[in-house]
Amino acid sequence: CALPIYRIFELEMTQRHPRVRVEDVWAKYGDTFQDWFRDYVLHTNITDDIINALAFGPKRHVRHWDHYYVNGYNFHTYEYGKSKSTINYGVCVKATDGKEYYGILQDVIELCYVGDNRAYMTTLFKCQWFDSINGVNVHQAYKLVDVNHTRKYPQYDPFVLVSQVTQVCFTPYLMKDTTRKDWWAVLKMKSRPTIDAAEEEPPFQVDGNENPPSLSDIDIEDDADCISNQIHDVGEADDEEEGSESDIGDEDEVERSF
Repeated sequence: CALPIYRIFELEMTQRHPRVRVEDVWAKYGDTFQDWFRDYVLHTNITDDIINALAFGPKRHVRHWDHYYVNGYNFHTYEYGKSKSTINYGVCVKATDGKEYYGILQDVIELCYVGDNRAYMTTLFKCQWFDSINGVNVHQAYKLVDVNHTRKYPQYDPFVLVSQVTQVCFTPYLMKDTTRKDWWAVLKMKSRPTIDAAEEEPPFQVDGNENPPSLSDIDIEDDADCISNQIHDVGEADDEEEGSESDIGDEDEVERSF
């Protein structure tokens, strides 16, 4: 395969700015990637429908869900599930180095990218993440995890692909233990059994996230053959029943990314 698009971007930025290290490119110039990506596709005459759809960004209209079934878990957004007897809005994302990030699900968003030949859908979770450095405590002896719900992740990186998430439950400590009043115990939930049957992979999803919760590390290959088997178009979402896709919520208008 040719170099991934994001690697080409990193190389070009370091050539333009010789004093900038590769590992600092996204922190300094990440907000310019969208325009750069679109111009790169136009000027290199890439004809692949998927690449062009990604380069020009999603449609203004997005669809929202307040609950969503994926990876064997039934997720609720916080607003939808806060008054229910079960806590289904806890989210965990595991990095490729084994580090885990914890958060609360705020919204489920489906984006639509339109190419010349077809439309491509992808679904994201929008989460409020806890501070992974000062807000997470792991007991090494027992591998128990606590999160401090008052300490939030300081950067704006709320989105994660639905294929990357597992479900957790947050449980507060007894109020008489005042030293733990801001801490919640993390309980990892077991996924529901699923039927072992052949199925198509979800569109625009990957198995791991090198730097969660950011989406900036998704590999978009210049060579269309490298990614064409990973993406497919989907139809309308099914109405939810127990163990099925989630209900469709309101459709809102948001600004186009590109």
